[in-house]
Amino acid sequence: MDEMASNFLAGTSLTNDVPGVIISSAMAQAGNYTVGDELTLRVGENSATYPVLSIFELPPTLVSEGDPTDIVGMFWQALAQLEDRDLDGEPIPSRLFVQLNNPDPTVPEVDQVIDRISETLLQARITATYTNEVSSAEKAAQQILAFGLILNIAAGVMAAVGAVGLLAALSMSVFERQKEIGVMRAIGAGSVTIVSQFLFEGVLVGLVAWVVGVPLSYLLNRGLWSAFPYGGDAIEYPLTSPILGLIGMVVIATIASLWPSISAARKTVSEIIRYQ
Repeated sequence: MDEMASNFLAGTSLTNDVPGVIISSAMAQAGNYTVGDELTLRVGENSATYPVLSIFELPPTLVSEGDPTDIVGMFWQALAQLEDRDLDGEPIPSRLFVQLNNPDPTVPEVDQVIDRISETLLQARITATYTNEVSSAEKAAQQILAFGLILNIAAGVMAAVGAVGLLAALSMSVFERQKEIGVMRAIGAGSVTIVSQFLFEGVLVGLVAWVVGVPLSYLLNRGLWSAFPYGGDAIEYPLTSPILGLIGMVVIATIASLWPSISAARKTVSEIIRYQ
C-alpha cells in the first residue's frame, strides 16, 4: 500500500485527459528536468516527445539494492504505441499499487484493506504477496532513530573520553610548567591571569578538534546514510549542527580545563621553589 499523492514533489499525477510522463526525483536531478519540460523517449527507431507532468519521490522500500532510480512513468497504452505493439487484449500486471483515500493511514487500517483484497482475490483463486508501505516506513524510521540514538550515545562517550584526555593533558602541563607559573607569580601575575591562560589553552585545543571534526562529521553523515538500503539523498546537514557542536566543545573544554587551571592558580612561589 502506498499513498502515492504524498510522494509527488511537484506537478500533478497522470491523467487520461493530458498526455505526458512523470519522472523520479533522481532522474530530474540527473537531467536537470523540471515540471513542464519536454522529454523525448526512443524505442528502437521510434521516438516521441512528452511533457513532464510531475516529479515524484520513489518510495525507498520499493528500491532494491542496485536497482536504477531514474524512472519514467506513463500509461501503458502510450508505451505500447511507442513500441509499435498491438493494443488488443488486456495487459497482465505484475505489481499493483493501491492508493487509499485517507492521506495518512495507520498500519492497522492498511492491514484491513490488505485483508479485504486478499479475501477477494482468494475467492477468485488468485494468490498474491502484499507489502504494507506504512508499516515498512515506520520500521525504517524506527531503525534510523535507533541508529541515531546509538550514535548519540557514542558521541557522548567520545566527548567524555576527550574531556578526560584534555584534563589529563592540562594537568600534566601544569605539573611540567611549574617554573613558568613561578616566574609569572614572581612578576606579579594574579590567579585570574593564570587561570585564564590555562583555560584559553584548553579551549584552543578544543577549537582545533572542532575544526578537524566538522568536515569529518559531514563525510561520516554521508557515508552512514549511504549504508542504509533506503536510497535517496543523504540526510540534511543543517548549519546549526556545527554551531551546536562548537558550543558543546567550548562547554566541555571549559569544564575539563577548569580543575587544572584552578590547580595552577593555587601554586605559590614558595611551593614551586620547594619543589624545585
